[in-house]
Amino acid sequence: MLYGEGKVRSEAYGRYVVCKEMGWDWHTYMAQPPFFIEEISIIMNQEAQKTNKETKNAQRKGRRK
Repeated sequence: MLYGEGKVRSEAYGRYVVCKEMGWDWHTYMAQPPFFIEEISIIMNQEAQKTNKETKNAQRKGRRK
């Protein structure tokens, strides 16, 4: 699950996002062990969730002023 906030994305989209973020082509992606791709995907998802949470918190603080 990547950048989906609970929404399941296709495997092709997952490959696209990882390649885009890492600057890889398809061959480089395919040369990686599956556990490493999974770790990258998990971390990217966690970072996206953190960014979304920070953005929402900043928006709430802006409304209080």
